[in-house]
Amino acid sequence: KKNYSQVYPNLIKIYLRNKQFDQALGTAQEWEDLESTAIAYYYIGVAHDSLESPDKAISSFSKAISIQNNFVQGYISKSRAELKLDRLSDAYSDINKALSYDKNNVEAFILKSEIGVAKNDFPNAINDISRAIVIEPENVELYQKRGLYNMKFSQYANAIADFNKMIILQKDNPEGYYYRAQANAETGNIEHAISDYQRFEELSPGVAGLDIEIEDAKKQLYELNKESNNPELILTNPKTKGLNLNISKGSEMVLVS
Repeated sequence: KKNYSQVYPNLIKIYLRNKQFDQALGTAQEWEDLESTAIAYYYIGVAHDSLESPDKAISSFSKAISIQNNFVQGYISKSRAELKLDRLSDAYSDINKALSYDKNNVEAFILKSEIGVAKNDFPNAINDISRAIVIEPENVELYQKRGLYNMKFSQYANAIADFNKMIILQKDNPEGYYYRAQANAETGNIEHAISDYQRFEELSPGVAGLDIEIEDAKKQLYELNKESNNPELILTNPKTKGLNLNISKGSEMVLVS
């Protein structure tokens, strides 16, 4: 019997990397015609998901899991597709199944935290991302996620601590300064916010809308100083805030509002 388990996955991965999703799907289906294995159905699901067909993806991941019921990546991918369809109960059940087979799977904890956010359950989302941090304590992306969750939950001191950790781990990480500036502004630490915005500008010159946010922070500082009859900063024709800054992280677009 021929073993297709090396040739087909490699070819499918090449198609997926090059965003040739139709070719990836066709190749995976050709493989499944030859071998009805869990991994063949899994790649059919991945191709369907890449083609924005989450229902078909879920069906394929379910077939993969029915063949191999401890298929952790199958449960994770199925859960992610269910989250896209707002099937939160199913997504939560499947991600817990994945973690029952692999209790230290960081990807699963990240996804579980995102399901918590979709349910507006920020305490559990923060708890799940914190468990991921215990496993990978130097993963900068995890601190960013937890910081953003803390901001959504109005836990600004905790958010600042997370963004501080981002900067400690990657001192030239522009997102760390940008998000810390937002958190500082929320807590009234306007001078620190301005400093962080300016550091972000140094690391990411020419970002649209940043000058407006800096001017807005300076205006807030001016108003605070004016109230205390001790103006330390005078602005001429301060601009009005009109833009928020989107920062893309992988396939996600993160916006704090």
